[in-house]
Amino acid sequence: MSATPTAELARFIAGLQYEDLPPAIRERVKDIILDALASAIAGRQGHESPQVRALARALGSSSEATVIGGERLSLAGATLLNGYLITAVTVCDVHRPTLCHVTPQVVPPALALAERAGASGKALLLAVAAGLETTVRVGLGTKYPAFRARGWHSPGVIGPFGGAAAAGKLLGFDAERQLMAFGLAGSQSAGTFAHWGTPTIKFHQSRGALSGLMAGLLAEQGFLASREILAHKDGGIAGPAFCRSSSRCSWLRL
Repeated sequence: MSATPTAELARFIAGLQYEDLPPAIRERVKDIILDALASAIAGRQGHESPQVRALARALGSSSEATVIGGERLSLAGATLLNGYLITAVTVCDVHRPTLCHVTPQVVPPALALAERAGASGKALLLAVAAGLETTVRVGLGTKYPAFRARGWHSPGVIGPFGGAAAAGKLLGFDAERQLMAFGLAGSQSAGTFAHWGTPTIKFHQSRGALSGLMAGLLAEQGFLASREILAHKDGGIAGPAFCRSSSRCSWLRL
């Protein structure tokens, strides 16, 4: 695997182990997960939540995944709805430097896949940590002021990467498979501030969660994608100057 920014990130995520997380980071991630769950419970009272619930139910007839505080839906449906519930009343986390709500894209696919696999709490915590870290690293690599000046809304653009990282940890991806998941995540990046003032601005988060899940599940099948989605000169998400330094790009300071 060549030493490109996307490959470096894929190697980092694939190699990340629970023991690599300092105790303070483990506690921080636990707090973030609890905050996401509480936000979702509040979000069940959101004005548009029933509309997103109807969409989630239409995505499949199975019931293998739990909706936070409620029913069971398909893997895709629960991921989509949980992503919306976490952000529905806008009390969830925000990474200020990139104005990005992070947990709505990362926690739902992690919860769904962890539940399906019967994964341990440590595995879930590691997956969420990997997703949070990935989202923020990619976001900082976009040079956010220029990114925002073009009208992009960060959760829908960078969020799928975090969801794909969380999915990759729970699916046991090696660096090569994680690289493909990132390429597939980038192919689904979307969302602009043209939707500000409408529920669609929050739908970017829930769709980002579903995009991360789909990226992971499709990469699991060996589906091929760009090997350099971040710094590619022709359409890279973050551009050629994507930041490689974990000391400068890390939010969680792993």
